[in-house]
Amino acid sequence: MYKTLDKDGNLKINSFINFLIYLLISPYDNEKVDLLNIVKKNYGRELEANQQLGLYVTNFLSFDLI
Repeated sequence: MYKTLDKDGNLKINSFINFLIYLLISPYDNEKVDLLNIVKKNYGRELEANQQLGLYVTNFLSFDLI
């Protein structure tokens, strides 16, 4: 099923936020860390736009949580 985007691209932004939330609440493993590193490296602008999610990604990649 193909969904269209708004003029502002809201569907794209909501999909990215939902992906990040799912990734953050998923069980901890190597694949999760790899995906978080890819998101942090390639999607810095989106993380800056949503500072709270960017902070969560940064915190989950630090060794303080472990």
